[in-house]
Amino acid sequence: MARALLRSSINGPSPNNQQHLLRAQLEYVGFARIGTGSYEGDFATYEDALAGLQAGIDFLANLPAGFRLDHLWIYVDTSDYP
Repeated sequence: MARALLRSSINGPSPNNQQHLLRAQLEYVGFARIGTGSYEGDFATYEDALAGLQAGIDFLANLPAGFRLDHLWIYVDTSDYP
């Protein structure tokens, strides 16, 4: 088991729909919203957690013109030790 957390803020013009689109992307890969711009997911493996985070990072790396990332925090822990 692995847990991943992602917190981000996207700056841009109003209405700023990018945070909503990020939420949809993260929910699709297994995250749940836990607060403003904050998401948590429980995954079967560490690799699955990293893949989920990568989906969010890929979204943030390809924001449309006029939007930019203000900050990104990520965290992963695992309970399945060798």
